Amino acid sequence: MSQLISAEPSTYEEAASQHVWVDAMIEEYNSIMKNDVWEVVPRPTGKSVVTFALVTRYTTFRTIISLVALFEWKLHQTNVKTVLINGKIE
Repeated sequence: MSQLISAEPSTYEEAASQHVWVDAMIEEYNSIMKNDVWEVVPRPTGKSVVTFALVTRYTTFRTIISLVALFEWKLHQTNVKTVLINGKIE
């Protein structure tokens, strides 16, 4: 697991230099376009652009698995290829 965590790129430039990450980015982009997730609009004058991406880190998974083991909970896994959030971000 530690090898996987250290192998994860920390910048776009690192990811763009690895074929597996380029494929993942292309797949994600195609999914976004297919699902018509976004709409390109002009930036409002005097405003900054804020983006949001729902992601999790391996440390989060490790924490959850530790809690599951500690409290003897049941753990279920679901693989989700694309998650669309239908909420507005103010």
